[in-house]
Amino acid sequence: MMGGFVSRILLLVFGYAYPAYECYKIVELNKPEIEQLMFWCQYSILVALMTVMERFGDLTISWLPFYSEAKVLFFIYLWYPRTKGATYIYGTFFKPYISQHENEIDRNFLELRAHASDVVVVYVQKVTAIGQNTFFDVLKYVASQSPSQKSKQQRSQRGEGGGEPVRCVARRYIHVGRLSGSALVATACLLHCLEGKSDAI
Repeated sequence: MMGGFVSRILLLVFGYAYPAYECYKIVELNKPEIEQLMFWCQYSILVALMTVMERFGDLTISWLPFYSEAKVLFFIYLWYPRTKGATYIYGTFFKPYISQHENEIDRNFLELRAHASDVVVVYVQKVTAIGQNTFFDVLKYVASQSPSQKSKQQRSQRGEGGGEPVRCVARRYIHVGRLSGSALVATACLLHCLEGKSDAI
């Protein structure tokens, strides 16, 4: 048996690279032949189907002798000019089956696309929420590490800042408009005196 690495190289060359080059030459002709275009389209469809199926085959039957070599020979059989297996397999097996179940396949794909859209929306919402929470946590951490915040924590630990300062309370009440008239004037005077006292200290 050939080594796994060698069989993969041969599969890439004879299963993908060479057919892609032949398809390129047909497309770039001034007047490409419709039959040749149809043949390479059929080959591409079967290769795509084989690529999906071999994911399961590699897990279940890859232990069989000459499994890798059989894949290489099958790909060559599909495009080889004397066999043109792609035309035979497409017309005999693939086309009749797809034509019979085309409506059901289309409906399943539409449902899958709708569910996929819902899953993407939910995933984006969750990621956005996690990102916002992380961002605010980082901001809180940075704010807690600032020098002013540390000095406030030290003063509160020494018992110098028991509770909210009076001038802060006064500012807050003036800002929200809870005081009016003479009470507002008195509070403003008290705030001015406290600020002068703190400056003197």
